[in-house]
Amino acid sequence: MVQARDKDRSTAQVGINELRKQLTEDAVLMNKGFLNSSNRSVLKIHANQTQIHNEVKALQNETSTFVNQTTVWLKQFSEFNKNMEQLDDVELWAKNVESDLKTITSALAFVVEVENKST
Repeated sequence: MVQARDKDRSTAQVGINELRKQLTEDAVLMNKGFLNSSNRSVLKIHANQTQIHNEVKALQNETSTFVNQTTVWLKQFSEFNKNMEQLDDVELWAKNVESDLKTITSALAFVVEVENKST
């Protein structure tokens, strides 16, 4: 009876040990599955981060190019505006010269008329 009881205990112990071993193997497999899933997620996040970083660099380059082009355009517009002001000054000068010439022409016409009447 004692031997039967000891045999039952050792059989139960072996069964428990086998269950522990199976449970440990299952836990290791489950852990590997979680790690693989986590690693895939980390790799995907890293790839996304790299893509975003590259896109940000490209946008920075495009923005820099746009700022430079805008600066050139503003300079050209400023020069154009200055030239237009100078043209306005030339136009005003030409109108003044034209007015002066009309006055001189009128005066000369008057002088010629007076001369013709005197003779």
